Amino acid sequence: AFVYAACEDFGIVLVEAMACGTPVIAYGVGGAAETVLDIRAHPDRGTGILFPTQTTAAIIAAIATFETHRHQFQAAHIRTHAEGFATDIFRSQYLSLLDRYTSQWQSLDRRQQSEVKM
Repeated sequence: AFVYAACEDFGIVLVEAMACGTPVIAYGVGGAAETVLDIRAHPDRGTGILFPTQTTAAIIAAIATFETHRHQFQAAHIRTHAEGFATDIFRSQYLSLLDRYTSQWQSLDRRQQSEVKM
């Protein structure tokens, strides 16, 4: 497993580790909370273990939990999950979101547009 105790907005290193099929043990806030699927909550598709505090005890407990669940991790599932964060997928989803909001905005009349708070 790859152990990561920092708090990042996204945490590209976590996604890169998962892209290699490697389970992640990470501090469960920021990007890790959004990219790592804790095996305890997702037994069929978990990609790692999340721990709640940046303490030595929490990391040791997370590693022990990893050892307990080690047999459940499947490299192919972990890689597939990481592929969901690929640049082309992000771009496609982002542009789709922009198109949706642009269409909604254009469907409003001028008075409604001026009332919308950005």
